[in-house]
Amino acid sequence: MRRKYFPKRREDSEMSSRGRRRIAIVGLKKANADVVRRKCEAVARIDWVDVDRADMRLPQCDEVVLMTRFVNHGWSDSAYRSFPRHRVHLHHGGMSLLVRKITAMAST
Repeated sequence: MRRKYFPKRREDSEMSSRGRRRIAIVGLKKANADVVRRKCEAVARIDWVDVDRADMRLPQCDEVVLMTRFVNHGWSDSAYRSFPRHRVHLHHGGMSLLVRKITAMAST
């Protein structure tokens, strides 16, 4: 039996025609997520995912950013099962680099 990991993929042109990209960030604390959301709200819609919750489901979004210092391997596995590899981004830096990364992702 073949397992189907990836949902129906949208084309890049379809994503850009809808407006701002929707990006889920896994691993930020609530206060930091609010700061990033305020700085990036003009270029992308930011969804914050709490790593302390029991279920490891990700919201429907265009891109996923995993803060590698604050997530465990279960979140990585869940992200790679739910999205193609080119839509999952591992982030090793701080918040200022994260804001730049989101701006760059939203512009492509």
